[in-house]
Amino acid sequence: MEAVVATVQVLVRPIALCFNPQENKVYCANREGYQVSVIDCNRDSVIATLLAGSRPGPLCYNSQDNKVYCGITPQFPPVYDSTVTVICGAGDSVITTVVAGNGPGSLCYDSQSNRVFAANEGSDD
Repeated sequence: MEAVVATVQVLVRPIALCFNPQENKVYCANREGYQVSVIDCNRDSVIATLLAGSRPGPLCYNSQDNKVYCGITPQFPPVYDSTVTVICGAGDSVITTVVAGNGPGSLCYDSQSNRVFAANEGSDD
């Protein structure tokens, strides 16, 4: 039988989730909070809150490098952000911000090439 095992309070407007099996953590993008909450699955609690950018949205996990990628979504088109925030899965810290196309609204990790792809809604690429 399926059941809710815990409810974890995060910031404003949680919009996306991503699981890191290596660290047993869940990352939650909080669209209005400009942050990503890091949840420890063993304790069912937030263990870190990271500043990610103006409107964090899509998340994906790179299993080879133990990194989480967070796309920054548009606030009001045609104003698009063009960045992806890179998070260290082991240290729960922002490593860098990478310039992508306009409005990276979806992210996908390719384990064969060890690359992350972004679908950019503002630049149609």
